[in-house]
Amino acid sequence: MKNPLKEIASTLLTVCAYLYSSSGAEAAEPIASSDGAIIEPQIIDFGDLPGDSTYTFFLNGVKGGGSTAIAGNDAFALKLDQWNNTGKIGFTEFGVVDYVFEPWGQGSPETVFEENLHLTFVNNKTVGEVLIYVDGELAGYVDANFDLSGESGIMAARMSLETDVMGEGSVIYSWASYDQVLDEDTIRELADTAVPTEVPEIEVDPGEVIASSFYAHLNPTLVDFGELSESTTYVFSFKAAKGGASTAIAGNDSVALKLDQWNEQGVFGLTEFGVADHVFEPVGEGSTSSVFDENVHVAYVNDLELGETRLYVNGTLAGNLAANFELTGEAGVMAARLSLNTDPMANGSIMYNWATYNSALSDEAIAALASEAVYYDPTGPHTSPIVVDFGPLSVEGLPEPYTFEFFFNAQKAGVSTAIAGDDSWALKLDQWNEQGVFGITEFGVMDYVFEVDGQTSVESVFEEDVHVVIVNDVDLEECRLFINGEYAGYIYANFNLSGPTAVMAARLNLGTDPMGEGSVLYYWDTHAGVLSQEQIKSLYANAEIRDPVDPVDPVDPVDPTGPEVPDGALVEPTLVDLGDASVDSSLEFSFNAIKAGASTAIAGNDSWALKLDQWNEQGVFGMTEFGVMDYIFEPEGPGDTSSIFEEDVHVVFVNDVSNGETRLYVNGLYAGYFEANFMLSGETA
Repeated sequence: MKNPLKEIASTLLTVCAYLYSSSGAEAAEPIASSDGAIIEPQIIDFGDLPGDSTYTFFLNGVKGGGSTAIAGNDAFALKLDQWNNTGKIGFTEFGVVDYVFEPWGQGSPETVFEENLHLTFVNNKTVGEVLIYVDGELAGYVDANFDLSGESGIMAARMSLETDVMGEGSVIYSWASYDQVLDEDTIRELADTAVPTEVPEIEVDPGEVIASSFYAHLNPTLVDFGELSESTTYVFSFKAAKGGASTAIAGNDSVALKLDQWNEQGVFGLTEFGVADHVFEPVGEGSTSSVFDENVHVAYVNDLELGETRLYVNGTLAGNLAANFELTGEAGVMAARLSLNTDPMANGSIMYNWATYNSALSDEAIAALASEAVYYDPTGPHTSPIVVDFGPLSVEGLPEPYTFEFFFNAQKAGVSTAIAGDDSWALKLDQWNEQGVFGITEFGVMDYVFEVDGQTSVESVFEEDVHVVIVNDVDLEECRLFINGEYAGYIYANFNLSGPTAVMAARLNLGTDPMGEGSVLYYWDTHAGVLSQEQIKSLYANAEIRDPVDPVDPVDPVDPTGPEVPDGALVEPTLVDLGDASVDSSLEFSFNAIKAGASTAIAGNDSWALKLDQWNEQGVFGMTEFGVMDYIFEPEGPGDTSSIFEEDVHVVFVNDVSNGETRLYVNGLYAGYFEANFMLSGETA
């Protein structure tokens, strides 16, 4: 419920604004605005807005990922859909809190996608609240404020333009910012008079990938082939096990691309459900015969101009048929219909990759794609984080009883190290914050650790081969941990990992809590049901080391690669002693850095870090106060605040506590500042 005193104050301010506007004063004018349609993330300038302010947007948003942003800088973001898929409009103070609007008024603060929508954020700092208006109607409030002034990203949450971006097809027709609190009548009039502006034409590269997979599928899966029109090309690389009387590569409820046409004809085909089962006529040097149990690259070219569909197998033209089809948007791969139950590939099949193109690719382009196809075992071995397919391990969003098996040799990297995870859950080898024990994380909710209750320890195991089994016993509402075949401990909770899942990292972005360089995940597996201790001991007894397919070649000391390493230089993360640097201080570094993940640090402890590349790949120097703020340097001076990789660089951080700021010098030139300080003293990484 709203604070009644705050509600009265807010109402009085609104009345005053109305009386002012109706007394002959000039109508509110924006200090910054644009009515040119925006269709991709970019940097805009909201103007100088240190006090009360109002922001209006007329948009049609398409869902992005777990959160969809309207605009933001590196401190705050306005959200069309607040993290994590809450379905509510909100705003975020990064590292602090994700606010959602409490319903208030005639409107609704619920997220609306794929409809024209007028949104007004009234940032009333005098009262200490933000009001949201949807299509001119008051819809909700938050008892907090944000700072969104000057340069900001639009259609994305941060200045990098890569975080919480709006989905493809989104458009912001117009926006405006005001240095005052607009009254309800003005907001309603702005909403009533908002009209869509002309959306610019997008030039299409005929070789541009419209949609593609980001992990190998081990099971029939629903995917999005993208918005396709005119002539199209569909490319697949896979190894298929024969299903039933017909085996499909992909399809929806109208059409299917067949690896083996009904009824076991042994040739590639195209099915129009209820119309015809086409088979390809042999043309060219390739073969139209079905290919099972071996790696194969297949392309279907749907050429509307010639009124035909061509088949390419391993880069070579194999056949054609005098028909076309429409396969766009949602589709199933490794099966023929959206139910995923019709003509599926059998167990053991792998869809390594798929991609769609909005053009009829040439023979040469398809041959090149076939030559570049990569085939591998998604279960391992892996030497770096990768997204894999755990399969459908939940029903209607609820986890089923399953047993998860991992065999690896992990190197410690940061303050937490993950075995596997998605954007909701993670299985931890070392639970945050370096607790030194196995655990499970429900992001934004809880970091669980296993309680000791068995024949062996629940302590983290680094730099040695270890076989780990986690039993997700849903019926007993607990998880049990087994290490090298022995029962170690339990957690009174369950997790829900299903479908696309990262291994060797905690999230699908692969940059969160990864295993360190030199780690190897020999393999992973999932087993239906709750395995017994005897079964788990058998898994451990049969564990085999797999040689990595992408090992790091050792450096030849006669012909070294990379920069020459002088005596005394550090070539790996190391703990050092910075001495007493608790007051005004300057920290000097000279290095040659190779980019690693989504953020790259120069130095830090468990509270602060000096960043060469600030999270999330912003490409600029910065500083992080963990759990509070990711700062970036404001450019000022002849130097450059951009991150520098793969070349020698000299960097000085001047921690001027007396003046409340930190200054950055790069190669002797002053580059920028921010109004904050850090505390790095004594033992530091």
